[in-house]
Amino acid sequence: MSASKNQNISQKVLTDNLRELEKAKLIKHKVYAEVPPKVEYSLTPLGKSLESVLQSLSICGEQYKDSDTLKAKITI
Repeated sequence: MSASKNQNISQKVLTDNLRELEKAKLIKHKVYAEVPPKVEYSLTPLGKSLESVLQSLSICGEQYKDSDTLKAKITI
């Protein structure tokens, strides 16, 4: 199963986000010479150093996701 199907996001959005994370040196990828093609992503040391911060943000988001406390209006 592809990651985009697993997360309900488009392939383009997934690819763009992965490229940005690679550009920021937070993840790296390894391509396997297989059919069908296989690519594996993993955290770099920099990405691993942010793991506890991201886990804390995720926990906070889960706790308040249905609350009006953290809802903000975003204007683009």
